[in-house]
Amino acid sequence: PVQDALRLIDKERLDCALLDYRLVDETSGRIASVLAERNIPFLLMTGHCASDLPSELRDKTHLQKPVTGAALRAALEAIFDSAAAA
Repeated sequence: PVQDALRLIDKERLDCALLDYRLVDETSGRIASVLAERNIPFLLMTGHCASDLPSELRDKTHLQKPVTGAALRAALEAIFDSAAAA
């Protein structure tokens, strides 16, 4: 999944991305790093506390799973509002 996502980032113009941090046998940390380098906003969803994430991801927008529809909507609106203001 990580390599597929990295290829997609190279090929497509993304407005934002939703990432699940813990994948089956890897994490989405490399994806998050590439998105951050390219200034593509992303929302990180995880079942872990922020303190369990790598230090470079702790200050990124994240939601703790399980995620409600209202929380997801609010987080996405915040991401797009922030991007529009930049």
